[in-house]
Amino acid sequence: MLLGPIGVLRIAHPDGELAVARAASGLGVPMITSTAASFSIEEVAEANGTGPRWFQLYWPKDRGVAISLLKRAKAAGFSVLVGSLDALPVIVDAVGSESVVLFDGGVRGGADIIKAVALGARAVLIGRPHAYGLGLAGEDGVRHVLRSLRNDFEITMRLAGVAVLTVATGRRR
Repeated sequence: MLLGPIGVLRIAHPDGELAVARAASGLGVPMITSTAASFSIEEVAEANGTGPRWFQLYWPKDRGVAISLLKRAKAAGFSVLVGSLDALPVIVDAVGSESVVLFDGGVRGGADIIKAVALGARAVLIGRPHAYGLGLAGEDGVRHVLRSLRNDFEITMRLAGVAVLTVATGRRR
């Protein structure tokens, strides 16, 4: 489970991406920062502390701007660059082991996570739920959403009789 990139989170809460970064870091959940974040790459990295952080680049028309963003992200400790595609099973077959496929969209509970992984995703991105939590209670709201999803996932796994996700996918990870 990762926190998906959502731009301009300051409209949901004054601390926006900074609150999300702190909550994610505290729970060890990777955060994907959007190019359209309310705060700078460097500010988000500082709020994230030692937590895992990824960067989603919306490729700008100006190549120089893109290069500058990528250099800043790397200097700020963002370790993964994220791109976007659709049609999950087709992509999994097409990219094979060359890329990591993440599922983004509609994840609201543990069963959604298990289904996405069974279809070939390596992980899921949590979008709206963490934005809703942010809007309702700032950093504490994001933390609550992440804990709730993690707990629901674990309960769903147990109820399904699945100890590890490789059983659901039939593949080794």
